[in-house]
Amino acid sequence: MEETGYMESTLKLDHVDPKQEIILENKSLDFSFCDMTDITDLKKKEPRAGKRKPIQDSDNEEEENNKTAQLNKQLLAQENAKVEDGKRADDGANEGEGEKLKTKKVANQYAPAVFSVMKQSHIPLINNDRNGPRMGNMDLTQIGATAKQGEEAKKEGAKKKTIKRLCRTLLLNNNEIRSLEGIFPTLEIVMNYPERLKWLDLSFNYLTKIHSDILNFPELKTLYLHGNYIYQLKEVKKLANLSQVISLTLHGNPIEQIPGYRLYIIGIMFSKYTTLKKLDSVIITNKEDEQAYVWNEKLHGKVKKFPEFADDKYKKPPQKEEDAKTGDKKNEDFKSNMMQNTQD
Repeated sequence: MEETGYMESTLKLDHVDPKQEIILENKSLDFSFCDMTDITDLKKKEPRAGKRKPIQDSDNEEEENNKTAQLNKQLLAQENAKVEDGKRADDGANEGEGEKLKTKKVANQYAPAVFSVMKQSHIPLINNDRNGPRMGNMDLTQIGATAKQGEEAKKEGAKKKTIKRLCRTLLLNNNEIRSLEGIFPTLEIVMNYPERLKWLDLSFNYLTKIHSDILNFPELKTLYLHGNYIYQLKEVKKLANLSQVISLTLHGNPIEQIPGYRLYIIGIMFSKYTTLKKLDSVIITNKEDEQAYVWNEKLHGKVKKFPEFADDKYKKPPQKEEDAKTGDKKNEDFKSNMMQNTQD
């Protein structure tokens, strides 16, 4: 039995610097039953399960926020300038004394660590300098300051390390999505590393075509497309370029009514790779495997055109609400014109 999600675990990616990022393999992102009509609706949707990237503000809101932040920054800079002007005269006299106290504090803070390192390394401490103890060409204050800078840089590096979640399973089933165009750039906004997706469920949507954007997921192993409105076998040819697909579903589409549908699909999928093991949740038998081999070796090159439905012979997805309203208005206008012409 195939799993629909992946347990959270630490994951190593070749292109990720472990010093900067920690990658956690996350459970599935579930956007099923979310009333989406376009793939870009994902940008503003919260999943029913799983964690997505934070939802971004709209362009107008983001622009307004930037303007407000910039104005606040300018006002704050003006206030700081006034304060600095008032303090500059007083601070000038005490600047030298303050700097001395600061460096002395740094030296005292790091002195034990410095002396310990010097003792372990058998480095003699030169104490005959009137400016204080020295080690080589550096005095104690400089050594302490260098040590402090190193410690601060280490803390800053630790702060920059981020945790990212890697999702391998995405559920988009039972929506009203009509096209997959733009699915990859959309998912880059929703999730980390969408190209690492292994399980994609697009079943029970309003898809009539398979857009080439699907090829941006080269690691797909399970792809569900059943319950859609795909009516042309040539659309399936695009999926033959996915080299790792093990399970594919297309039942419940108009193409299922084409005679020899199953053999056509297996033959198309085996034309480049032979990784497919299950079609429509049914294991591909040895006999079907042999038939697909014969089909590809002897017939595939001769098949210039796949059998298709006439435009009025296959089931089409429901119209969009705005399209339906436009159609109703046109019908009403046509009827009213006919009535007026009849009266005239």
